[in-house]
Amino acid sequence: MERIGWAVKPGLRRHRSSEWRVSSLRPVSLTPNSATVFGTVVDPDNGNQPVPGVLVTEVTGLHTATTDGSGNYTITGVAPGFTQLAFAKSGYRPTATGEIDVSPGQAREAHAGMVAASESDQPGKAEGYVRDSAGNPVSGATVSAAGVSGATATTGADGKYSLTIPAGFAFVLQAEKAGLSRVFSRQLQGSA
Repeated sequence: MERIGWAVKPGLRRHRSSEWRVSSLRPVSLTPNSATVFGTVVDPDNGNQPVPGVLVTEVTGLHTATTDGSGNYTITGVAPGFTQLAFAKSGYRPTATGEIDVSPGQAREAHAGMVAASESDQPGKAEGYVRDSAGNPVSGATVSAAGVSGATATTGADGKYSLTIPAGFAFVLQAEKAGLSRVFSRQLQGSA
């Protein structure tokens, strides 16, 4: 006489056999609940008038928005955790936020002030080195100021970069190279 047992395991269907058969399962999504960041961009030197047409870039580069006629913007789909925003518009000094803590499913306010560029503003330089986690120079990495068109450089064999940046109050630099994780600086203060 042959002994046959019954068994049930998670994801498997009860089956009278010596073999397990996988039942059909629904796909599971592990995408975190995204967050929203919104705010207003004003010109503090002009009575806090709204600044329309500002490109607002979430520093991962995955999300951007442009301020409307009232200086308002909304960025949706932001991954929970810490992020930063860069603000840029021709004729204005670019700026950036510090780190913003965003929670899943929540909306977070982040306002900015942008001052009109002046004829006496001189561009500046951002210089430094890109190194891997072991401290070795990374050559061929692209370094740029987030949200600032044309502010880009490529690292040399020694990992050094030098890029010209417009006069501004704050910047966030990003470095990236195929096969390596993109990294971001903290908010860097510029001078006018």
